Amino acid sequence: RWQPQFCPRTCRSKMVRRLLLSCPLALMEEAVFRGLLLEQLARAMPFRIGGEAAAVVISSILFSLSHFVRPDDQRPFWQPAAGLFLVGAVCGTTYVIGGHTMWIPVTIHAAGILVAETARIFTIKQGPKLLVGYQTYPHSGLLGATTLVGLAVAMVV
Repeated sequence: RWQPQFCPRTCRSKMVRRLLLSCPLALMEEAVFRGLLLEQLARAMPFRIGGEAAAVVISSILFSLSHFVRPDDQRPFWQPAAGLFLVGAVCGTTYVIGGHTMWIPVTIHAAGILVAETARIFTIKQGPKLLVGYQTYPHSGLLGATTLVGLAVAMVV
């Protein structure tokens, strides 16, 4: 439901930060996980098609797990990790299908960060976690995952 979480001034400040940080953050993460890790894994795999698929899966697992590297982290894990794996798989697949260019996955990633973080400022998620995901991980719910896959298909086609 729509319910701003902060006063108008704080909302504006948070929005400006989201706008300024989503692209650099996505570019950095995509450079590491797709430009370096996925690329090197794909080169190390013996078969072209199967090797790239395995490289996408491995890099997606590492991408997902990297978001939970914090001591004494009490956040929920399995469902958000699955959602982050999906984000990694979509970005990795679009990286490979797009001819090993980072612009498609960076765009998907930056748009996802911007939408998810903006939603946290102005909404409260209500409903089953399986359907709507978590406040910080909306892509872990069925609605967010479906939207993510649809966006990726639309960008590649």
